[in-house]
Amino acid sequence: MVKVLILALFVWSTSALIEDELKLFKTSGKKEINTGKVGWVKVVSSNTYHLITSNGIPDHSTGRFPARFNPNQIKEQSYKFSIPTNPSMDPNGAKCLNMGYIGVTVNGVPFFNPMNAEGQNAGEVERFDQCSGHPDPGGRYHYHILPSCVFKDQINQFLGVALDGYPLYGPLTDGGKVLTGADLDECNGRYVNGKYRYHATHEFPYIMGCYKGVVRRRLVPGQHCYFAYNTAKPAKATASSISGTIYTTGGTANGSPCKLPFTYSGKTYTKCTKAGHSQEWCYTINGKWGNCIESTTARRPTTLAAITPATVRPLSATVKTSGGNGQGGNCVFPFTYGRVLFNSCITSGHTQPWCATTSNYSQDKKWGNCIQGDGSVYECSCTSRCCTRRERPTFFQRDNKPNQRSAICCGCTLCSTPGNIGR
Repeated sequence: MVKVLILALFVWSTSALIEDELKLFKTSGKKEINTGKVGWVKVVSSNTYHLITSNGIPDHSTGRFPARFNPNQIKEQSYKFSIPTNPSMDPNGAKCLNMGYIGVTVNGVPFFNPMNAEGQNAGEVERFDQCSGHPDPGGRYHYHILPSCVFKDQINQFLGVALDGYPLYGPLTDGGKVLTGADLDECNGRYVNGKYRYHATHEFPYIMGCYKGVVRRRLVPGQHCYFAYNTAKPAKATASSISGTIYTTGGTANGSPCKLPFTYSGKTYTKCTKAGHSQEWCYTINGKWGNCIESTTARRPTTLAAITPATVRPLSATVKTSGGNGQGGNCVFPFTYGRVLFNSCITSGHTQPWCATTSNYSQDKKWGNCIQGDGSVYECSCTSRCCTRRERPTFFQRDNKPNQRSAICCGCTLCSTPGNIGR
């Protein structure tokens, strides 16, 4: 079922959706088994935006939900996706992917970034139905990975569009070649005949690694934002970088690259510095600052950078641990857990704040509970508030007393460390 209306003629940009692509936004008319409803999608275009509306009901086979591995139901939605008619590259560089939808497929079902609510690789830890989708607590059926029932194994198949306006295509190209990360840039995209497009693939980050273009949607306070970089090949050095593209984590930069050279306290730096900080940092192209992930090479990060919109100050003291198997060693920041790079104690997969005692927990499995100088457990740095339907409450122990589990904190997995206590 399809409803397409073109209201005005407009000048196409080099990567704007063309009329043949817009006509592909339609559904099969198949009734979804859980809701008994039929999916629909509608496109209304103007000089500025394509307004794509849908009820989010998939037009293909789905699993039975709720299920043992997923307690959520599929529910009808009222989506309104505002897609730029003339997309443009972000002059400040690629941007991290918000939680929730980052684009919409041709059947009106949204696709999300490759991470789940706990910041883990969804393609590895989540369970999907036979068409590579599942519902979230709000009833939103969605895809984290290549949607197997939308992709028909066709060459140069148009699958949908990202929120920044650039089209999404499947992994099959001319000659039947299957694209991999080695063929694509850090955002899982490339130029074809002078036009930029994303490609869904069979490997991480599956659909997109970041936004290449300007996006209107803003982050919700307390929400994480991810650069899900494809690490198959080096990134090209940029004009603003002397020693190559250097990416950041933490700070206020939301993962933006360094801008070199930069001036701090009257001194000019041509590389990352520890001046006034316990680890190497830089000012970034958006006028903010962040901790340098790599300070000497032109390769993009080999792990995912977890970004939080809240301000996180530089770590200024050592964080000690107790328990776990880290033998009382100090926290090592940043550390990798579930292909995510963390610069603070976290609560993912645990009942209280913890950290890795080596730089790569995923490899070494060494960890401990974060403690303060007096031996008490660090508490959540977020403001306690009521949870929304999409959030899961997190409980924290206080003062090492197992019977006092309190401090409910929603929408945040970062916990206080010496540099951001109470923030």
